[in-house]
Amino acid sequence: RDFTAVQAHLEDVVLPAVFSDDQCGNGQCEAAWGEYPLWTPANDAKSFQGCASDCGFAQTRPVTVVFFDTYKLQNAIAAIKDLAEAGISLSGRTPEQWGAIGSDGSLVIEPRGGWNICHKTDAEEGWNEKVCVFQPGDININGLPYRTAELDPSSSLFANNKTLNLYPGDWELRIAFDGFVWTDELSGDQVNVGFPAIRGALCYSDIDD
Repeated sequence: RDFTAVQAHLEDVVLPAVFSDDQCGNGQCEAAWGEYPLWTPANDAKSFQGCASDCGFAQTRPVTVVFFDTYKLQNAIAAIKDLAEAGISLSGRTPEQWGAIGSDGSLVIEPRGGWNICHKTDAEEGWNEKVCVFQPGDININGLPYRTAELDPSSSLFANNKTLNLYPGDWELRIAFDGFVWTDELSGDQVNVGFPAIRGALCYSDIDD
């Protein structure tokens, strides 16, 4: 086959397909190119840019996150701080021996809670983790992002509800905690120092409301 013809085929067909510019803006919503409708769950949440010019805006409905028994979290955090400050022993070890406080007497790991709303199946292009509303979060617990404001007793938003705009799908409320278990780094022994038994729920509004 003529070399010039092969070169022309590569330049006109193959290379543009492999090294194509961004497809957004060509008037076609192409999921194969990672295009999806623009979606912003809340002003302080992650904005999923997508391709509004081709795919428009995501159809959403208001969903309110409601927390219950947040006083238990508040009491647990206060109890841990009091315990550490007083140097009370647990399982035969002082807070310092547990590695919970530093030489200045402050907590090495502050007890804290966080939450996020994540889709059970949908994942962003190029991400292993599922789609989450707050990403990145205020903190990471076990490698996952979480928002803290509504679960932080020092925040003005503590115990408040939070309304988000979610597209139809299988969403779950994730709640996680850190700093409520102390670990002896030498022996690996652990002791629970607090039990933040709070609950949460997703409350969906009727679309016609």
